[in-house]
Amino acid sequence: MSMELPYHALLSRVAILEAAIRKHRSQKLDDRCWLDDEELYSVLGDGVKADTRLPPKEDFLSACSHFWHCRQATDSPEDALKLYRYLEHKKE
Repeated sequence: MSMELPYHALLSRVAILEAAIRKHRSQKLDDRCWLDDEELYSVLGDGVKADTRLPPKEDFLSACSHFWHCRQATDSPEDALKLYRYLEHKKE
């Protein structure tokens, strides 16, 4: 996508991106599906597909359990950072 868009085209593009982000953000629990990530990625128009593969079951369930426990403790940014670091470590 060219970065030399006219002002009104940029405003339109921002509105499209904001709408897609708001739609994704408003989806909760059973409203959200792995296909929604693909839809959100497609709005960017760069052809990059969402990675919807699942890790091995044991890793997946361990990360889910860790996520649940972190969220029960508090919703602080520090705990979110701990979870992120935990998940990044599991990738290695």
